[in-house]
Amino acid sequence: MVLKPLPYRAETSLTSARLALTVWEQQPKNFLKLHERLMAKKGNHDEASIAAALDKTGIKLKEPSKASLDTINTNLTLAQQLGVQGTPATLVGNELISGAVPYAQLEAAVKGALQAKHDASQALAA
Repeated sequence: MVLKPLPYRAETSLTSARLALTVWEQQPKNFLKLHERLMAKKGNHDEASIAAALDKTGIKLKEPSKASLDTINTNLTLAQQLGVQGTPATLVGNELISGAVPYAQLEAAVKGALQAKHDASQALAA
């Protein structure tokens, strides 16, 4: 699985995405707990909620890295090329699934993509 933070909401969306990427760069073992904390909040983040997420996860950062902005710009370019218009968006094989979907739908998409890959490799072998 690959996560690509995409700041689609407000300026604080960019701030939280950059901080998460900076944690990935500098403290990769802490990334998942920050990501989960940030994603658990309903609605937009503000500076206080971002600071609280960092505090509750015990992560100390002074500011986002410059590389995080470069990564965000790359992610946004890729998202535009793929037709992503919001988050969450999940790419399974060649299928783009927009929005939050039930586990069963994701499972079916993964199984379908794996079956298609298997069928394609069988056809090449024949």
